[in-house]
Amino acid sequence: WRQILFPFSNFPSQLCRFEMQMTVMCSEEATMQVWFGRAMDPNSTEDDPTDVFSAPLYRCPEVSDCVIGGFDLLFAGYGLKEALLYVKIRAWDESGNAYSTSSSVPVDAIAGMASS
Repeated sequence: WRQILFPFSNFPSQLCRFEMQMTVMCSEEATMQVWFGRAMDPNSTEDDPTDVFSAPLYRCPEVSDCVIGGFDLLFAGYGLKEALLYVKIRAWDESGNAYSTSSSVPVDAIAGMASS
């Protein structure tokens, strides 16, 4: 993977945002690292993207909703057409137990969006 600057929602040079937010719950208090991939064609045979955005570390309390937000989908190439969003989460607790999961989530095009 080639990690790229994470496009936070307060990115100053952008006129518009298409922000994603997700809620994660851990069974133990844990630290999480989250990666988001660039827009991929829904018909792609590629499993994982080569370019990913690495989010800052998140610390989540035990059995509580942990909101992960601020990822600007427009900056990563989403919105103009239907695409797949690759998300990977790796979490670990103070005892050294680790868990990793990934998923591809369909993201629809935004009605009326056009590039100039």
